[in-house]
Formats: sequence, structure tokens, C-alpha cells
Amino acid sequence: MVSGHVDTGAPLPDCMFDKLVASTRIMAATNLLKQLEFSALDMALHHQYDPYSTTETIFDVKDRVAERYLWSEAMSADAFGRFEEATTPEEWQAVGRDSLLAMLGSAHPLDAFKRFRRRPPNMDALLRSYGLD
Repeated sequence: MVSGHVDTGAPLPDCMFDKLVASTRIMAATNLLKQLEFSALDMALHHQYDPYSTTETIFDVKDRVAERYLWSEAMSADAFGRFEEATTPEEWQAVGRDSLLAMLGSAHPLDAFKRFRRRPPNMDALLRSYGLD
């Protein structure tokens, strides 16, 4: 039982529970589009380097933050899929032993990811994490 009525103790009806679960994904596409908007703005601002620009000192600290945020979110969702695919304790141990973190520092992060997932990053995992599959 997830919840019950405060006075009667009656359990939460299944239809209400289903609506509650569905509400966690409300506006998922809008939130993803907002992140894409931030990324597009960052790329537009930082696409060309102008050494005489007065805005360079304003934006140099957080260059492309939104783009990196969305990219890291996509990579983490895809990497998590490797753990979801493991079905036996032996597979879990292998995934843990060969984890992406174990490879970092010895290779470029994208190369380490490709070795971990045995393929390039896939954006489908990001869409699934937003409930947009």
C-alpha cells in the first residue's frame, strides 16, 4: 500500500495511483525543449571567437554550460542502460568491474563511453528518461 486515508485507512485507489505516476512525466517534452533552447543559445553565443569582444570576459567562465548539461544527461541515461541490460549477478559484477568510471583518465571520455557501451552514444535513452519513448 502506497498510501491510505487518514481516517478510514482505505488504500489509494489504483486509478488514482496510475494518475499520480503518469503526472511525474507531465511536460517532459517541454522541459527537454527548454534545455535544447539553452544549448542553441550557448552555441550561438560561443560559435565564433572575437578577441576584441567585450562579452568574452562575461561568458568565458560558463562556456556552453547548457549544452554540456544536456549532453552529460544523455550520456548518463545511455550508460545507465548498460546496467539495466545486466540480468545475472555475474553480469552485474562485469558491468561494475568494467564501468565507465574505471576507464576514465586512461582515454578520451567519448572513447571510454564507446568501449563501455560497445557503440556510440544513443539519444533514445535520453528520450526514455524524459518519458518520450
